[in-house]
Amino acid sequence: MKEMNDKLNGKIKNSFGQMNKKAPDLLWNGLSASLDENSPVDAAPEPADPYLYKKIRESYSSQHRIAPSHVWQSINKQLNIDLVWTRVSKELDGAGGISRHRWQWTAVAATFLFMVGLAGAYFLSLEDSLILSGSNSGAPIQLTETLADGNLPNGSDVDKNNENTLDITEKQRLPQLGNGSESMSEHQENQQQEEISFHEDKDASKVSSKSAFGVPENIIVHKASTLPSTDNSLASLGSISKSIPSDFLETRTVVPDPLNKGIYAAFDSLGFRPMAEVQNNAAEEYEKKKVLLSRFNLGLALSYHNSWLLNNETQRSFDRGSLISTSPTFKESIGLTLGYHFSSKSMISTEVHLAKSGQEYKTFGDGSYIRKGLELTYYKAYVQYQYNLLQNRKSLLSDITIKAGLFGGFLYDKQGELRETQSRYSQYDYGVRGALGQEKRIGGLTVGYGMSVERGLRNIFLGSENMPARFNETYTLNIGPYLNLRYNL
Repeated sequence: MKEMNDKLNGKIKNSFGQMNKKAPDLLWNGLSASLDENSPVDAAPEPADPYLYKKIRESYSSQHRIAPSHVWQSINKQLNIDLVWTRVSKELDGAGGISRHRWQWTAVAATFLFMVGLAGAYFLSLEDSLILSGSNSGAPIQLTETLADGNLPNGSDVDKNNENTLDITEKQRLPQLGNGSESMSEHQENQQQEEISFHEDKDASKVSSKSAFGVPENIIVHKASTLPSTDNSLASLGSISKSIPSDFLETRTVVPDPLNKGIYAAFDSLGFRPMAEVQNNAAEEYEKKKVLLSRFNLGLALSYHNSWLLNNETQRSFDRGSLISTSPTFKESIGLTLGYHFSSKSMISTEVHLAKSGQEYKTFGDGSYIRKGLELTYYKAYVQYQYNLLQNRKSLLSDITIKAGLFGGFLYDKQGELRETQSRYSQYDYGVRGALGQEKRIGGLTVGYGMSVERGLRNIFLGSENMPARFNETYTLNIGPYLNLRYNL
């Protein structure tokens, strides 16, 4: 019996010795019970080995099959393959897509509608102003004290005043030119005659294009000496050099439509003033110089954005009862800007920035909140078009700028981690950018400021050990103020 037990112990040791592991207690209990029922003593010595192996296998089969922990780690990795994830993709996609970022899309759409509404309000406001046109106006008349006092003449008075004005102007034009021709050459005299000439139609409503180049057709150019004697006429221009004959000083008479009720509002919006005001500010008007706008400008661009990473964690942080919370994360961006003006209203610019994006979370676990954060540093390049509205006005809402463009980024550095496993992020990012602001010129400098929004269009999350990239799509979103300081070259 002792010999048999020693042989049994030897077989068991040889079986488990290769694995360097101790047999479980349940195995010994099952094996002992099996041996007690059928004692190996009754069996023949030679066929004992197959009988022993059979009892050992039966003992293992009666145990609860519990895989070791390292086996579960391998199983988890296998479960993360795309073939397994596609079986649950419908459930995940039900809460994903556009609805996943519904509140972000709402904010972007609201910003876009605000910008479009502001531009639409500006263009619609132009319809409230009277656009003076020779084709739409009635018979041209000359502004007198009646118009200056706010009383519009009736139709018959308009025709009479207009005919008298044309007759007086035509009769007095040639003698006045004759008196002043002594100090001018024949070429200058002919040129001056062409500049003040106009057509004499029956309705006297059309003015020659040579009468005032660049002036609307309903603004007639007269000689100062030929104007009727009124309180609003130019009696003297003391600030102008006395060497210039007063006969050759031109004044512009506005020819409005007397039937239009918005005439005074239109005059004010177009910059025309009553004759009395022109008389008082004549010197100032003649001393104005044309402002030349530089084509190129170069300067600094700064921004301080509220940065967001649009992913599953950010979405769940807004769910009721969520164990994840987000807080505003502000990141800075600094760079250079180079612009080119197509005209006074449009410009294209390029910017190169060292910009940061990221997000911070607080997750609840083990009875306390754990702060986690991620910061991504990019080299970014912007190309954007700028359009200027409401220029050269004294109101606070003047010189409005609207910008729209694209950007591309290259990942320079990554700091922090949002998950327990290491996540990988794309080296590249691209998206769209829009901005609404103002610009002010201070000498040779242009100062621009306002609010900008930029949204990434590329999924920058490349996956982790436990999650494929497509099940946690991550996009960048930056909203905040900007400041530009540009020098006009």
